[in-house]
Amino acid sequence: MIAEGAVRFDGLDTAIVGLDQNGLIVYDYYQMVNVFRVRDKMTSEVAEEYVNFTVIGGDAGNGFSVMVQDKQQGIE
Repeated sequence: MIAEGAVRFDGLDTAIVGLDQNGLIVYDYYQMVNVFRVRDKMTSEVAEEYVNFTVIGGDAGNGFSVMVQDKQQGIE
């Protein structure tokens, strides 16, 4: 069950891989990058910067989890 106050990012549902033990949404980092690459036609480098500084680095408040995958599985 998703915890009250869990952060859910608009447009990134395909990057959700599950919930952590506290009911927070866990996102696959590289899938988030791929969403921006494909949907917004960003380069891999720009998409990674966007995820790092805007999504992860933004003030999403409490309730945000990111799961970082092995880079070999990473950007398609």
